[in-house]
Amino acid sequence: MNEPGFLDYYRARGIIPTRQDLTDRVPHLNRRRALYLQLGIVPAFLAGRRVLEFGPGPGDNALFTVLGNPETYVFVDGNETSLEHIEAKEKAGEFEGVAVEKHLMDFLAFQDDRTFDLVLAEGCIHGQEDPAAYFSHIAGFVAPGGVLVTTTQSFISIFPEICRRMVKPVFARRHPDFDDQVKALVAFFQPDLKSLQGMSRLHEDWVMDQILHPYRKFTFTIAEAIDTVADSFDFLGSSPRFATDWRWYKSMDGSDPGINDVARSCHAAQAAAFLDYRITPDQVGACDGQLLERMCEKAFDLHLEIWRDDDVARLPEFADLTTEIAAMAADASPGTARSLIDFTHGIRALAQGDMAADFGSFPTLYGRCLQFVSFVRRPPVSGQAS
Repeated sequence: MNEPGFLDYYRARGIIPTRQDLTDRVPHLNRRRALYLQLGIVPAFLAGRRVLEFGPGPGDNALFTVLGNPETYVFVDGNETSLEHIEAKEKAGEFEGVAVEKHLMDFLAFQDDRTFDLVLAEGCIHGQEDPAAYFSHIAGFVAPGGVLVTTTQSFISIFPEICRRMVKPVFARRHPDFDDQVKALVAFFQPDLKSLQGMSRLHEDWVMDQILHPYRKFTFTIAEAIDTVADSFDFLGSSPRFATDWRWYKSMDGSDPGINDVARSCHAAQAAAFLDYRITPDQVGACDGQLLERMCEKAFDLHLEIWRDDDVARLPEFADLTTEIAAMAADASPGTARSLIDFTHGIRALAQGDMAADFGSFPTLYGRCLQFVSFVRRPPVSGQAS
């Protein structure tokens, strides 16, 4: 079965479920500034530069980037609704002083003889049929010395969201109409959404994208991103900042493994911490990240079957698997395990028709779902090891 990806789903519904609440723009702009600093992009870098963004959605995040006064800002999106929102911002003077170009097309169809100083692909790579192919194509537009930014996610980091998606079969049976499902799910998830500090996304958008989106395999990990561009790029930064580099600068003459290997190793050692944003790597202990990733992948595959068929009868099967994952996390993070066990109680009750089921502490559990990663393109004669 060929389920629709981002573009087909968004087009079919006429939606861009990535809008930000911009009632007060100051917190939004402050968050983007902090993110850019974590990624190694200082404000002065943007002035007079060429920026290329793939999958910009309604352009809300671009509002911060244009404050750096780039020379050119090129948007590429296959969703006509996205570019209509960007055009509206342009007409309203939101991009004043910046030359804006808009291209309605699939990412792989985009071609340009120019290279760009900053290339952005946020939240749009991991859901593609072949994310590495898309990321490699996008990376080709980065100028030497330029910066490439993307987002990644693992089965561990999205597991709490996969658990939340398991309520959909119950609501789909009660509310066959899509809009009615959205309304009911927004109300149901209020405790979850209110518990998440800094939640700036419109709640109906979150439901449409996180709960009602017909996922495929939906990951593109940090290691995969590094491996895809390692021949030409060096790891620069990330959010969260997981990489600690203790190498002495005088030893970095090209003969050592390089920053890409350092980043891979650091992430592998801290992989389990991405299961729960409430904990830090020092609280994870000796949890086997590779085994946990395999277990979360198994749960992801099971969830796809249940979600697609609205198979309420199999929800206890998912709860059993979640109990196993909770046991893996128990020694490293008892609070995480408790929240997962609370979820199993809640989903079992919900499957039995209890619409007021108690999910205990689970509404406060979120994984570090999307990670931002930045890379810098090496000059052609760099000779540096990757």
